[in-house]
Amino acid sequence: MELKINHVLKNITEIINSIELLMEKSLTGPALILTYSAIDIVSSLSVMGDKDSQRSDFIKWVEEYLLSSLNTPCTGKDLYAARCSVVHIFGSESLLSRKGEAKNVIYVWGDKEPDEWQRNVNLLEEGQFIVIKIEDLIYAFREATAQFFEAIQEDERLKENIKIRAQKMLSSVE
Repeated sequence: MELKINHVLKNITEIINSIELLMEKSLTGPALILTYSAIDIVSSLSVMGDKDSQRSDFIKWVEEYLLSSLNTPCTGKDLYAARCSVVHIFGSESLLSRKGEAKNVIYVWGDKEPDEWQRNVNLLEEGQFIVIKIEDLIYAFREATAQFFEAIQEDERLKENIKIRAQKMLSSVE
């Protein structure tokens, strides 16, 4: 790995460590906000060239890398809507969910299991809500990020693109 890719990996690792610290302190809301922001950051690295990241880039990255590790029946669009809701209003409803284009997400954490909550929610409004355990989302993000960095090593075009995008990332001066 080259210096610029190491710089990106260091930044992402610091963010993941921060998420874990927040969870250890039972600061689940801030951990969730940071997780969605981190997904945004890593998914933006897959955007070729100097373009700004768009909704479609987030969705594509989530579907390619994250959903296979998340044991929840949802789509990239559902997680994008959840991201918008959590990051912008710290809630569970978004424009996409109000328009019926994505499901609302209910979060559980700790010793609560999403399957039990999902059954209860389905009794009220089946198909309108999905239940995600925050720890599962964090785990899936870690796994997706590892897969993505493996892909960088195997794809020269992606590797060169990361070098370009890394130039715009914040870095610490040591």
